[in-house]
Amino acid sequence: RHRHCRGFLVVYSEDNVKVFRSLPGVELVNVTRLNILQLAPGGHLGRFVIWTESASARLDEVVGTFDIVAVQKKDYFLLTAKIANPDIACPINSSEIQAIVCPAGPKIYKRPWTQHKNPLTNKPVLFRLNPYAKTITRDGGLVRECGRSGGWRAQKFRMDR
Repeated sequence: RHRHCRGFLVVYSEDNVKVFRSLPGVELVNVTRLNILQLAPGGHLGRFVIWTESASARLDEVVGTFDIVAVQKKDYFLLTAKIANPDIACPINSSEIQAIVCPAGPKIYKRPWTQHKNPLTNKPVLFRLNPYAKTITRDGGLVRECGRSGGWRAQKFRMDR
């Protein structure tokens, strides 16, 4: 219901970090129990994280490296990059790719929001929505109304506005 800013996170291994528990807004987590929701709460990256020296040394043992499989997490390995070339603009702008890709169409500018106009009080808007309304107002057309007896009777209708 209420959103609060998260304080900084202290990641420790086996250090004595009980001092940080008394600070408001500070969270403590052991490196073996590290969670993605603690590192990036709400999916937003950029939380201030303080790593102790023993926690950073033990991190390779917990999650492994690109070459070594994790010791503490069973069958867990770090994902490697799928693209070897980080310069993605070079292959996209190459002549081979551009020959296959369809050309960009014209940019369409749409108004993001227009004011709603009431067709009952605004005659041009009414005539745009219902072209036959112009004939009704000119000829004083007939409109059916329900009478007190329950039957339908015709009555003259005219629009003054």
